[in-house]
Amino acid sequence: MQKSLVFIVIVFFSLMAEVIVAQVDEGVIETLTPADFYEKLKYEENSLLVDTRSLSEFKKSRLLNAVHAPSRAILFPLLDEMKKDQAVFVYCGRGFESGIVCKIIHEKGFQHIYNLKGGFYAWRKKDMPLDKEKIDGKKNE
Repeated sequence: MQKSLVFIVIVFFSLMAEVIVAQVDEGVIETLTPADFYEKLKYEENSLLVDTRSLSEFKKSRLLNAVHAPSRAILFPLLDEMKKDQAVFVYCGRGFESGIVCKIIHEKGFQHIYNLKGGFYAWRKKDMPLDKEKIDGKKNE
């Protein structure tokens, strides 16, 4: 019973994130597979890669060159340093929260926003490159 409820909640938030992203102007926010996200990220100069997961998750492992910004208080000053035409890439644990964060970034005036479909979970599952260097300098295994 409890597992069913958890599954229903996950599906609900997944659908809500997709609805929120779909409500934004076409072409402004793109939800990309891990492979497409990686390719796009490689060629976008002066972009920002935002990790919205918890600090403990971020410390363990993250996408290369990701910046930890789990709240508006951290994210907004980063965005304020950027031009509105620069690309912003966003990911979370499973792809739910990042859709909402993408909408917030769009409301700040950014036009090139990329959301990682399936989040960090999908990225790892596809064996995409990771920064496994712990924040304290020790390597994770």
